[in-house]
Amino acid sequence: MLFEGLLSSKTIYLDVISRHINLPLNEHIFRDVLQELAFRHPSLRIRFDLATFSEPMQLVESLPSLPLKVESYAGKEQEDIQLLHEKVVKQLSEQFDPEIAPLMRVHAAVLDDRKFKLSYSFHHAILDGWSESVFIFELLQLYKARLEGTSILLEKPVSPEVFVRLEREVIQDESARVYFSRYHGRGKKRANPTAHYCKVSASVPADTAGLLHDKSSQWGIPLKSIFFTAFFVTVANQLADRTPIVGMSVNGRPEALGADLTLGLFLNHVPLTLDLTIAQDWHDLARQAFDVESQILHYRRFPYSEVQKIIGGSPFEAAFSYVHFHRLNELLESGMVDDEEDVRDHTSLPIRVEVINERQGYKLSVDVTADENCFGDGFSEKFVVCMLKVINTLASDEDPLTYLS
Repeated sequence: MLFEGLLSSKTIYLDVISRHINLPLNEHIFRDVLQELAFRHPSLRIRFDLATFSEPMQLVESLPSLPLKVESYAGKEQEDIQLLHEKVVKQLSEQFDPEIAPLMRVHAAVLDDRKFKLSYSFHHAILDGWSESVFIFELLQLYKARLEGTSILLEKPVSPEVFVRLEREVIQDESARVYFSRYHGRGKKRANPTAHYCKVSASVPADTAGLLHDKSSQWGIPLKSIFFTAFFVTVANQLADRTPIVGMSVNGRPEALGADLTLGLFLNHVPLTLDLTIAQDWHDLARQAFDVESQILHYRRFPYSEVQKIIGGSPFEAAFSYVHFHRLNELLESGMVDDEEDVRDHTSLPIRVEVINERQGYKLSVDVTADENCFGDGFSEKFVVCMLKVINTLASDEDPLTYLS
């Protein structure tokens, strides 16, 4: 990830997130809380040494130093605020030097005496999506308490060292190498010197979402597996490939109390496929998806970079992730943040599909980001439209072969 970022256009694996915070901005308190979080979480003090040792090393600085820039947009017209925001996003999107900590920047802009706009960027090597939701949750919980003159006690997170040990153990597991070698030589590659990514989002209709929840309960299969099934069928349809290898984003956090509070990068991509020839209906296909995911659980921490070495290149063109950030949902329900957010992330995956489950699962959406220099203009839109049709077909028990002819 680090070397790929340095050799690319300098924007991949860098996330910029902006939200409206429904609290007054006290710069002194906010700055103190930022540093308190940086002291609590080692990942916010990380830098990388890429040359000194026999392998790249992750180092943690002893003192927190998250940079914060504060401005005021109070009294400005919305059009002017948007122009200023775009300027801030451009600044936040500047390349990080991975050998210099911290790999995060923070910007706060006063909107009025009751609200401010919070924007921050970070290198994906220090935070995954779940970690980002924990970061903003703890930041605002602590900040609100300080504003009110009260205090809160945060539970202790598990040390990131636990994950490092587990990852190193699975790297030495020969059965993992045997498992992933089944995909050797099957990965597809596309020449892509000038990627042009386009992101398209769409909501799943509420009635369809309700039917999917019913299916999940009736079948005893998680929503994630049901959506992965729809994703896989859509990939087969859009890429005209009945046996595609696809990627799934899996969580490698330790099974320990407090592991959900640890900040870092714990997501991994693993390759898998389904056998469409043996599925009689959507239930069969969803069950197969759940079983395949269960099989790879033991190897979920086997690094994607090692998988690439075994397979001899990138094993898949399309990757799937299922997002359900409980902490962020709590903030939305508290009213401390608005529903609307501006998320700008960058990837090197040719096709990335995210299913986002919000507000206790009754608000579902699909985000598709694809390299349209590879797949053609309008591909992201076509993929979203097809996947929503597949989801509706699954929810209403229509024949899955409709999309596989």
